[in-house]
Amino acid sequence: MPRFPRSFHLAALVLILPTLTGCTSWQTVDQPVPEVVEAYPGKRVRIELSNGVVFSADSASIRSDSLVAWHESGSMVPVVEIHPLVKIRTIEVRRSDRVNTIYAIAGVALLVTVVYVVATFPQIPFGGGEWARE
Repeated sequence: MPRFPRSFHLAALVLILPTLTGCTSWQTVDQPVPEVVEAYPGKRVRIELSNGVVFSADSASIRSDSLVAWHESGSMVPVVEIHPLVKIRTIEVRRSDRVNTIYAIAGVALLVTVVYVVATFPQIPFGGGEWARE
């Protein structure tokens, strides 16, 4: 079995580590909006209003009977939006997605296997060499 330099092991580790943290996806929460905001303080949430508008908020809080949401606008100053709770249709949070995580790990494992096989397989003369002359 060939020995690989430390840099190869480090590169493989750097490629695999992001998949171990788990892939995430937006998932609807079936709790009242104030409970969701309280359960995920300072976390990014995605909100759908009753008129169909969907936006992401970097942080959200409840003030009286309204949701106050802050999000980046591309400028230096964050945008603050205030929406009455009765106008919020759904609220979603980022959660780990096991299926996507399994696909990501399997994909990286397949990639590492293919690279290993190609790196250790003996040279095959494509387009020339002894086999082409027969």
